[in-house]
Amino acid sequence: MLVVVMTVIAGCSSASAELVFVRTTVDGQNVLEAYKTQTRIRAVVVFFHGLDRDANILDLDQPHRDLVRTLTDAGYAVVASDAGGNAFGNPSSQRNYAALIRDSGKRYRTNETYFLAESMGTVAAMNLMAKGVDQGTEQGTDVSVRGLAAINPLLNLEHVPPTYRSAVQASYAGSAAATQSPLALPLSAMVGRYVRFYVTPADSVVPTDGNALAFQRRFGGVANVSTAPCSGDHLDPSCIQGSDVVSWFDTLLPP
Repeated sequence: MLVVVMTVIAGCSSASAELVFVRTTVDGQNVLEAYKTQTRIRAVVVFFHGLDRDANILDLDQPHRDLVRTLTDAGYAVVASDAGGNAFGNPSSQRNYAALIRDSGKRYRTNETYFLAESMGTVAAMNLMAKGVDQGTEQGTDVSVRGLAAINPLLNLEHVPPTYRSAVQASYAGSAAATQSPLALPLSAMVGRYVRFYVTPADSVVPTDGNALAFQRRFGGVANVSTAPCSGDHLDPSCIQGSDVVSWFDTLLPP
């Protein structure tokens, strides 16, 4: 049975529109969704969480709450799933996210979808963008993934820091993690894709040169890959740039 728990957040900028958090389960995974009431939903933003995080990433701390509020103010619904926890983008987590996308498309009656990922979550996001989501909306049209924005993205599973290698191996249970590494995707999978990375040169957890910049070097000739600078170490608050994310998403929406 699907259980829906709704929380209305007071103190919104408009008396007629309130920020609402909804807790549900999809594909056996806890899900948290956020949207503004009395607001036309222009598209769904699927948030792919990072290491040691879950669906509660949307309400984790002030930087993430500000990010969600900026997105919902602009007419985006934001959804996140536990997706198997520290799954490092394994096939099971990709199936979880695909189910979430299918459910969200029906719930919000739109086939316009964006991906927003942090760190480890970028592995699942990039694979789903590249391979496509085998689903449709209530109108029977395919989901259109307009673009992927990623904060300090992990894109190379073959060269994760030693601290995380055992966690990667455990999440893939003996199968080859390298086959899901975004840097291993064929060039054809990224033709015409729109990707934006928020990166800092001081990232000591997911080095920018071996991940975001390596991806840009490999796929920049066939995809539109841009970067926005931030400072500090991995997932520094300066890398969570809600206004820039919204501006970039807006440019990709159809008229």
